[in-house]
Amino acid sequence: MRILFGAFALLAHGWCLATRPNVTLDIASIQPHHFKVTEENINDSFLSKILSSHNRIDTIVCNGKPIWKASNNRVECFYAKVYSNVLNSALVVNYGTLPTKNSPFGDNEIAYYVRGPHIWNQVSYQTFHALLVEMGWNQSGLVNVSLDVSQLSDYTFTVFHGDVENVPFSIFVGTDNYRITRVLDYCTGILVFDKDEVFTDAMLFFDKTAPALLCVSYISADRTGRKNLHYELVDMVWRMVNKDKFYSKVIEIGTREKEPTKTQTKDAMMVVPGLLPIFTMLLLCIVG
Repeated sequence: MRILFGAFALLAHGWCLATRPNVTLDIASIQPHHFKVTEENINDSFLSKILSSHNRIDTIVCNGKPIWKASNNRVECFYAKVYSNVLNSALVVNYGTLPTKNSPFGDNEIAYYVRGPHIWNQVSYQTFHALLVEMGWNQSGLVNVSLDVSQLSDYTFTVFHGDVENVPFSIFVGTDNYRITRVLDYCTGILVFDKDEVFTDAMLFFDKTAPALLCVSYISADRTGRKNLHYELVDMVWRMVNKDKFYSKVIEIGTREKEPTKTQTKDAMMVVPGLLPIFTMLLLCIVG
């Protein structure tokens, strides 16, 4: 009797798995405070955090592009195809804290960033221009833009204010990460090009509370030429920013579950008739 009951339970479990719709999670919808991670290079930890927080996930995507499937259990870099022809190097997707000492964002603040094995001095003006173009930005300019230049001791930052279809946003161009904390509270998205001794990191924050924000931050080991570099960057961003592309890429909040397709539903329905005779035999054995 126990054997029959166990067999029935296994078959029922198999039937549930066969009819369960595939679940897809878009990591572009994850807000920073959902996961608290402290490692710098934590693809595995990132995945385990997500997978343990949901019942079951078959596919993880970012803005619709698959980066993880249950079958191969690894992260695939969805940025690599977009950026490889610009930076000539594969990029690694990380989900973790800022890789800086005493980060003003806090040790547990989550940043979504891309790290590329290229040295900043080797990234030319043309390369950076091409990178932003690859991201969907161009030189069409902004709508209703005002310019706010602020000086804080030897740090300089510039904020462009504009709107897209009457939706306000800001573009923050800065020379130090610390100043970014002043605007984190009201940004929808923040893209930071940061410089440490070796790597250039691009960090993308998601927060649905207010306007989209693009932040480009240059950090150098010494401050020689920092001001000139900043003004060159301001001029470049002013000419390059597209009035709608950034907004469409960032604002996607909320975990989504993929509904079963017609094919999946049909396959599930085909499984049921095949199992009915087995269920019938088991019930007859139990009753008998």
